[in-house]
Amino acid sequence: MLVGKVSWSSRQTCWKRSYSPKQCEVFWLFWLNVLSLTGREPSLRYMFSKIGREIILLHGLLNKMETEVEEQEKLKNSLKVIFFFLFVKY
Repeated sequence: MLVGKVSWSSRQTCWKRSYSPKQCEVFWLFWLNVLSLTGREPSLRYMFSKIGREIILLHGLLNKMETEVEEQEKLKNSLKVIFFFLFVKY
């Protein structure tokens, strides 16, 4: 059974995405109940915190990979410039 109230701003956001008012109401009530269950159920609370930690780690790894790719591109461009000056210019 779904229990709770949905704020007006969340309804407006949902309606902007072209869902019917009833679909929005059910969607928000469902997530309100999931969140309320999380507080009472220790295993769910643990699971959500674990997922959150994993997401933070993934973001860190993705940022590190992005930085490495940018460094590789800079090195590649530097090699092109060096090649040009050594072999093409003379």
